Amino acid sequence: MPNNHYNYSFEPKQEQRQHLSLSRYASDTVENDSITFTGDKNVSGFINRIVLNYNMYILDDTADNQQWFDTNAGYSKDVTRKIRLNNALYNKLDELTELYDISSPATFIKAIIENYSRKTLFEREEIYYADDLIKVIKENLNSPKGSKRLLKVTTKKHEVFIVDALRISDSYESPFHYLIGYSKRDGGDEYKASSFRLSNIANIGSAPKSKGMSKIIGQKDSKLEEIVKTNGVPYVLGESSEFEVRLTVRGKAMYDSIFHQRPKYTEFVINSDGSFTMTFYCTERQIMNYFTNFCDEALILSPESTCKAMEDKYRRGYESYKNISL
Repeated sequence: MPNNHYNYSFEPKQEQRQHLSLSRYASDTVENDSITFTGDKNVSGFINRIVLNYNMYILDDTADNQQWFDTNAGYSKDVTRKIRLNNALYNKLDELTELYDISSPATFIKAIIENYSRKTLFEREEIYYADDLIKVIKENLNSPKGSKRLLKVTTKKHEVFIVDALRISDSYESPFHYLIGYSKRDGGDEYKASSFRLSNIANIGSAPKSKGMSKIIGQKDSKLEEIVKTNGVPYVLGESSEFEVRLTVRGKAMYDSIFHQRPKYTEFVINSDGSFTMTFYCTERQIMNYFTNFCDEALILSPESTCKAMEDKYRRGYESYKNISL
């Protein structure tokens, strides 16, 4: 967009160390997101990446850009963070700030981070991965018919998979982004329905042509979508089976209010003592992940192997707390 009003630009040798004054909400958000998306608390590097990836085209040609900036830069200054501008951001600041009448790089960065922090978790993750993982996946998915390559995915656990990609998950399916498709271990033979959470991916790119081209997607799309619908996006890779769970009145209220990764029940019975018995068809990992925090408000009745697995999980937690020296 042309700049007709604001002529501010930074001096070429502007100091790369900045003191960034954020609202408490924004400060907590970037720290939590840094841990969630990267596994560490390198907030300075995280902020650099967000500002570089930020989709400034959200300000369309008819928007009042200066008002957008003033609103977001005007949030309270509760926490001061020291950050260092990396070379990429430092060299691009003139271009990024030409729309605005501002007084310092820190003020511009504050506006971006405050606005970022008030987006949903799904939107924030999309911004973080916009210029690498999501870009590579979308380019692959938009390949012309007949020329779609397989993807080579390396996880942070150093596992390598060859993936025939179907799509990226939608926000209504999970608060996080997942790559959905059929995959096999590099060197393996059998492709299985799979989902990879983007924050668990270390590297992604086109697989060598020797690995072949996309063949499964386009033939088994409906089958994969049915697996996604049944298991839920995080649990695509996994065998589903039947589980019976007894819930107290409070446990049922918790089930009704905790939506994240909630398994869908297939049968529902109100017992004579006021408790509830619910039957689920899903993966064991989902049933255990979801009901772990219910403690004694939920009891897995069957299968016995899952009862034992949950018992062992609680016992390990109990032993850890019992051995704490206060």
